[in-house]
Amino acid sequence: EMADGVVVTTPRLQEVYGGVVVPNGIPSTYLDISRPKNELITVGYVGHVATHPDDLQVTHGAVNQALASTKGLSRFLALADQKILVNLGIREREPHGWLPGVHLTKYAEFVSQLDIGIVPLTMEPFNQAKSWLKALEYASLGVAPVVSPTYDNMRMVEAGAAVATHGPGDW
Repeated sequence: EMADGVVVTTPRLQEVYGGVVVPNGIPSTYLDISRPKNELITVGYVGHVATHPDDLQVTHGAVNQALASTKGLSRFLALADQKILVNLGIREREPHGWLPGVHLTKYAEFVSQLDIGIVPLTMEPFNQAKSWLKALEYASLGVAPVVSPTYDNMRMVEAGAAVATHGPGDW
């Protein structure tokens, strides 16, 4: 009642709150960032474990299994707290790493170090209303996104984006 208008980022949010959908986007400067050539296949996650305590578990250890299957030719990097390694079932061993945070001006540079970026989400109403922002960030930086099939992530796939989707038991 106090607002003249409401702007939301997804059609799912519009269903609940009304208003106008203005999809999330990324700065055009992301498209100019060159990706480094990694010696190891670099899989990563840029999220916040405290606000998504159950999301990582939908992988059911598949990330660790995939890393182990490369026999030392891959690594995992995270922009999160160290708990992520536990939540994903990744054994704490080199060459895996994590950073508790980076300055906003260095965020895209950090993400561009990844070859594969994961966006595991539980299939609850909150996550179903989330935008495709994380997958869009990955894709715009040349990082292959592997995502849970939330509503907006599926819209991105339907729009022709090269995104791998995995359901709760498929990781």
